[in-house]
Amino acid sequence: MNGKIEQSDSAQQPLRPRPLWQRLLYPFIGIILVILGIILWLTPVVMGFPLIIIGVPLLFCFHPRLELRFRRKMHTIRLMMMNKVKRTEEKRAEVAAMENSSSDSIEYAKSIGYSKQEMKSVPEEAALTHGCGNPTVLAELKEGQTVLDLGCGGGLDVFLAARKVGRKGRVIGLDSSPEIVEKADTSARKNKYENVEFKVAEIEKLPVPDDFVDVVISNCVINHSSDKLVVFREAHRVLKPGGRMFVSDLVTAGKFTEHDLQSVDKLWADWLAAASGKQDYLNAIKEAGFRIITVLAEGTFPMAEADNILKGKIISIQIKGIK
Repeated sequence: MNGKIEQSDSAQQPLRPRPLWQRLLYPFIGIILVILGIILWLTPVVMGFPLIIIGVPLLFCFHPRLELRFRRKMHTIRLMMMNKVKRTEEKRAEVAAMENSSSDSIEYAKSIGYSKQEMKSVPEEAALTHGCGNPTVLAELKEGQTVLDLGCGGGLDVFLAARKVGRKGRVIGLDSSPEIVEKADTSARKNKYENVEFKVAEIEKLPVPDDFVDVVISNCVINHSSDKLVVFREAHRVLKPGGRMFVSDLVTAGKFTEHDLQSVDKLWADWLAAASGKQDYLNAIKEAGFRIITVLAEGTFPMAEADNILKGKIISIQIKGIK
């Protein structure tokens, strides 16, 4: 609304002077009220002053210009009060929507492996996830370790990992969106996270030296890459010997016809264009050089189960790989 006064069609119509009989009657009533108010004011009666307040404006009704000016002023005040009430109601609605959104986000996070305590422990603006698991629980992080998060988003997993590795540790979050990285970095500085760092980067080309990190984590991001082998090779490159990779991701089970791709929601159709089957996904990790690969958990992805085409064919998988 930007502080602007909104007017209805009726409010935008020009105000016209009142008829002569009203311009004579109202001042007459005003004079009576003022006189009565003065009389009462001089006596121990509380009612006197309000009568004067009511009566004085009525005196201006005799002069057309003064009367119009007064009415316009009162009209503006009324509109401002109406807009103030409207803005208050809109603000309350926004707050309620944010609370509902926050509540829904926490419920979704709990359904994929986060605890309520974990969600409450991170900055509010970071307590949102579009993931499909909780890699920080799987990773068994220890104090002093260096962690790299591929596709960190708002920084949820970064902030959770930062608490586990402590001040002697370090967590690096990478995301391809400059806006998201800027927000995450602002959140880190605002909440005094001194052991985290956010960078803009593609997961196919990591701005990290060889043999640099102890643990690589990723939450439902690698599935979007059209060249997963390159991503896993980069993850393998930056890990120290014996370093571990923990990935929560989505894979497909079964095939999708052209008709299926045209029938599902566009968001899913775009995702399926780059998605891999479970075995292809595991083969890419093996080809990248990881010597031990373990599927820690898997199951159907709840958000896909409501669609008959996707039901049973979108699998949430948790994987551990050791260099």
